[in-house]
Amino acid sequence: MLRLCNMEIKRLINCLSETKKSENIWFLKMIRNLVPVSSDDKPDCVCTSEHYDEGCTCPQDPINLIDIPLSACPCIQQDSRDCEYIAPGYGRLFYDNIPLYYDGLIEKKFPGENNQSSLKILDFKPYKPYVSTSDPSFYSFPQSEFNDLKSSQPLNQSERECSRVQQSRNSGIYELIGYTAKAIDDADIAPSITYLIKSGISRITYDDYYEDEYIDQTCFGYQTSLIPLSLR
Repeated sequence: MLRLCNMEIKRLINCLSETKKSENIWFLKMIRNLVPVSSDDKPDCVCTSEHYDEGCTCPQDPINLIDIPLSACPCIQQDSRDCEYIAPGYGRLFYDNIPLYYDGLIEKKFPGENNQSSLKILDFKPYKPYVSTSDPSFYSFPQSEFNDLKSSQPLNQSERECSRVQQSRNSGIYELIGYTAKAIDDADIAPSITYLIKSGISRITYDDYYEDEYIDQTCFGYQTSLIPLSLR
């Protein structure tokens, strides 16, 4: 059923009346018969990621808007309060749950299905309980050491000539690998992106859909987004 507020109905009637076109008569009659919905007419149901029928209102907590399509949540039009849209993934950490087989093969789900898993950040145990982030002891290693780490240094000429190494640096993957090695194993490394490419994915299969996709494991043919999967 079409639901419009009083102001919207009046504007439609005025606009259509001014045109004086016979083809608008049927629409004018339909508009005049609509039952106005006031801003106080609040629906009883609340949108969730599984249920967001027309007429439901948005949840009070913005984090609960996750996975509710922006176009499907009527609170944008019906609620008197502002309903902030939170991008999918807000408050969560995502990771690929695709197994990488010994021969460099991965198998993806049918397009449209989720190939990722996620965890709520609030579900993680505190890194250092009762220690503020402003306390220098909070960090795995002193912040002053960041600039001296190998992964913080500029790429050399041969590294820059490999486009995927350069892209991994631009996207932050390069530094994240180095900082993670330092935080977990206290190892100061310059990540070898070319090694991760050669030891990474060589073929992607799609179950009962696409033909197999063979990956070019070179500096110019490899997808930068696949590099993290080589860390398994």
